[in-house]
Amino acid sequence: MKRLTIAAAPAALAGPALAHTGHGTGGFAAGLAHPALGPDLLAMLAVGLWAALAAPRLAWAAPAGFMLG
Repeated sequence: MKRLTIAAAPAALAGPALAHTGHGTGGFAAGLAHPALGPDLLAMLAVGLWAALAAPRLAWAAPAGFMLG
């Protein structure tokens, strides 16, 4: 239990990453539109293509993990 607390503490104390700029001020609609705009779409396509080439039977697993992450 102590390990879990130590591992979860930085995640609980972290603020927003603010990795991308220029996507408006935020909100639900901006959050839904974000993956469909810009380099994120290219990254998702690259992960999907890589997964399909690397493991055709589990081609859904890498893109699903990417989206959940």
